[in-house]
Formats: sequence, C-alpha cells, structure tokens
Amino acid sequence: MTSGCCKPPTYCGFTFVNATFWEVPKSGPAAQDSDCTTWSNNQDMLCYNCKSCKGGVLASLKRDWKHLTIFNISMLLFLIIVYTIAGCAFRDTRNDKRRRGYP
Repeated sequence: MTSGCCKPPTYCGFTFVNATFWEVPKSGPAAQDSDCTTWSNNQDMLCYNCKSCKGGVLASLKRDWKHLTIFNISMLLFLIIVYTIAGCAFRDTRNDKRRRGYP
C-alpha cells in the first residue's frame, strides 16, 4: 500500500476506516516519524504538509512531464517529415516549370 496526501504512510500503523479517515492506534503511531504525527483526518487539511505527499506530487509531475516530452518529440518528428515532403514537392514543381519553358 503506498502513501500519499489522502492516506498516512503504512509504517504508521493507522487503522483504515474509509478512504479519508484513519484511526490512530491507542498506543500512538507505530513509528515516530513526522508524517505520522502530521496526519489529520480533517477533510480540509488531511496531510498536505507530509513528506509522502510531496513525494507523490513530485512523482506525478515527473510522470506527466515524461508523457508531455514524448508527445512533443512525436509532434516535432511529424512536423519535420511534413515540411520535408512539402519542400520536396515545392522544389519539384519549380523544376517542372523551368523544364517546360515557363518564366
């Protein structure tokens, strides 16, 4: 089970109640980590200052930028091919006009 903004890290030992509500054990968190003590069941706050949340956001951004980079490279290659074909076609029509005696 991975951690993120909407759930505490698994090593904290919290008990799952529903998607955004976790019960803290009576003895306290299993690990004395800042993410375990920062966690809150408050629906407006949850745990947006946690290290695991920041790591999840960075991983998401990295994945999204990787997809965007692949898309941009694909579009660049497509445009290079289209402009190359268009340039060849333009050159051929210009050469045809010269051979036929047009000014």
